[in-house]
Amino acid sequence: MIVFMAWIVMAMTVAVPGRAAARGGDRFTFCLFPLEPLSFFDANGEAQGLYPDLIRRMSELESWQPVFVRSTFGDCMEGIQSGKYDFVATIAYTKERARTIDYSSEPVLNIWGQLYIRPGAPINSPLDLKGKKVGAVRRGIIGTNFKNLVRRFGVTCTFVEYPTHADALRAVEDKEIDAAVAPQHYGLRHAGDFNLVGSPIIFSPFPIFFGAGKGRHADELKRIDAHVRLWKRNKQSYYYQRLNYWMGGEGGEERLPGWLFPALGGAVGIVVILFLLNRYLRREVERRTRELREKEAQYRELVQNAESIILRWNKKGEVLFLNSFGQKLFGFSEEEIVGRHVVGTIVAETDQAGRDLKLMIDNILHDPDAYRSNENENICKDGRRVYIQWRNVAIDNGRGGFDEILSVGIDITEKRRLELELRQAQKMEAVGTLAGGIAHDFNNILSSIFGFTELAALKAGDMPALKEDLDQVMQAAIRARDLVQQILAFSRKSDQDRAPLQIAIQVKEALKLLRASIPATIDIQHRIDSEAKVLANPTHIHQIIMNLCTNAYHAMEKNGGTLFVSLTDEAGGEHVRLEVKDNGCGMDEMIKARIFDPYFTTKEQGRGTGMGLAVVHGIVNSMGGEIMVDSSLGKGSAFTILLPVVGDDGETGAGAPLAADGTPPRGNGEAILLVDDEDSIRQVNTTFLTDANYRVTACADGPAALEALDRDGPFDLLITDIAMPKMSGKELVEQIRRRFPEMAVIMCTGYNDVINREDAMRLGVNAYVEKPIERTAFLRKVHEVLRARPNRS
Repeated sequence: MIVFMAWIVMAMTVAVPGRAAARGGDRFTFCLFPLEPLSFFDANGEAQGLYPDLIRRMSELESWQPVFVRSTFGDCMEGIQSGKYDFVATIAYTKERARTIDYSSEPVLNIWGQLYIRPGAPINSPLDLKGKKVGAVRRGIIGTNFKNLVRRFGVTCTFVEYPTHADALRAVEDKEIDAAVAPQHYGLRHAGDFNLVGSPIIFSPFPIFFGAGKGRHADELKRIDAHVRLWKRNKQSYYYQRLNYWMGGEGGEERLPGWLFPALGGAVGIVVILFLLNRYLRREVERRTRELREKEAQYRELVQNAESIILRWNKKGEVLFLNSFGQKLFGFSEEEIVGRHVVGTIVAETDQAGRDLKLMIDNILHDPDAYRSNENENICKDGRRVYIQWRNVAIDNGRGGFDEILSVGIDITEKRRLELELRQAQKMEAVGTLAGGIAHDFNNILSSIFGFTELAALKAGDMPALKEDLDQVMQAAIRARDLVQQILAFSRKSDQDRAPLQIAIQVKEALKLLRASIPATIDIQHRIDSEAKVLANPTHIHQIIMNLCTNAYHAMEKNGGTLFVSLTDEAGGEHVRLEVKDNGCGMDEMIKARIFDPYFTTKEQGRGTGMGLAVVHGIVNSMGGEIMVDSSLGKGSAFTILLPVVGDDGETGAGAPLAADGTPPRGNGEAILLVDDEDSIRQVNTTFLTDANYRVTACADGPAALEALDRDGPFDLLITDIAMPKMSGKELVEQIRRRFPEMAVIMCTGYNDVINREDAMRLGVNAYVEKPIERTAFLRKVHEVLRARPNRS
């Protein structure tokens, strides 16, 4: 029997065709870095993995002599660029690398990145990485892609580079950093070695290629492309055998050659060989089946438990697969979604802004490369709209085309909401800055119009027609002044007088006016349960009620309805809640996003200016409050305002009284120093004060005023503008207060953001006056301040 088995072995040795001897071809160095199972070195120092297997097979076919060099990724990159190495394996394409590296054109396969963390670490999205340290391989594309991802989320974190993925994962284990990024297939095998787990953050699928130094191996790269392209067309090729072997599929190389049986002679030999072969194949099938099941379970668990949407769909737009995360987000079960078109399930035909999403889906199916990265609105089963950031990759079918698309999505609904709020805040701030700049100059112009119009009216005497014309000019100027105040209120830059005010009184008065002006088809209901006070201007509260209720009336004008107004105390008593509700036509998301924009209106021409809600928004914010809106089409709207409650402190007293004949009070020859850089304002106010029996010295700026003090002082009263060249009104008052602490001061402003009323009072100013001011009010304020001086005569 022993002799017979020896004869069999000898027969096998003789019968096996020998491999042709190497023909002494070109010798090439291939730089490999640890990226198991694509490329690594075993305990004996032998290169293993998908790439070394493919390189060896291509080298046999091309008569190359491959030399595998173990290194880090960074050293491989530098060695390729300098000419130290001929080729680098497992490299991703970037424009920056393409300046010094030539690439094969046929990708070997696609890989993804994942973030790895310590168990229990509170990192579930890129937003959780703010202020943390993240590790990545030096010059690696996965690290670069992740940096771009967190940058898009507006997150600032520190990136630390390491030579290998193992070094980065070990740094997380040692608590030197908080997390590390690595390819999914590598992390799946080795994260447990470092007591780490995969986070929900999976990102950036991308293809990998072979690379060579720029201009050095163009012909060899073409040969590599030819082999890979040919292999990928045949599902039974060596490429797919090794890919499935290393990545967990079926197949593999034959362990025993098929020509063995004809080489054996005799019935006993055939029986023995068949027996041994059967046992071997059975064990191989069992082993490979077990490995396949284990790897399939691992990948299924990875895909199903990923905290990202993973979607596969075909060229007809039909869903082939949606992972558990995606099913939960969109509200569909697997039975409800698989086989159905994406349009009508997770994609609406149009989004809320009117964008044609059906056309977008058609474009993706026609040219997926143009939509590799895409953000769009999606729809859930319950009608809820969400915004998803998609990464789309067409899956090569081996025939130069694709049959399926793999889409990985991240829910960015909250991020988008925050971005919209930020843009709205920036827009409001820009309008406010513009409003403040205009208000100063415009109020100075109105001051001149007020003054000269009143002077002209005084000189008109018994010419009633002229007086009537001048009165019309004055009324127009007053409307212009009120408009400027509305703009400043909208932009939260108004500094009008405010005092503790029982808001319920203003609400009840406004409702009485509304009842008289709104038709009976609108039922007005109210619930006024609060007696709280807020720091407010009565006109502003009236504006809030009238604007909100008028808008509610217009929403119900066609079909009638109920207008409900309530005023209640918030829990804790720190705020009062004002609500205005209607059951009118409601608003869609696009309109709701713009209702507080100035000059935006949905009403026909002549029925609205678009300033109403903008002014309400500005008033509420200037009072330190908050306004919210809840509305949907066909279901009405509800505006809720929260205002801070105050006590009874700070109530203001009455001003100086008018004379019996209605004229403003006159002076007793007091000396007044008037400072304003506007010639017309100085001229008008000098005339007003002189006619009222005051002695006036007028100056155009602060230095001239200080000279007048030295020359003509002392003065009883200083009236100064705030915004002036050479020296501001604030600086002038500070100098005068040091030298003449008893001098009364009135500070005037068209608008400024340097000093407000409270700052002026702390500076020792006796009165703070906003331009433009009418003659009577101006003279009353002067008289009031002079009368209140200590030690007055």
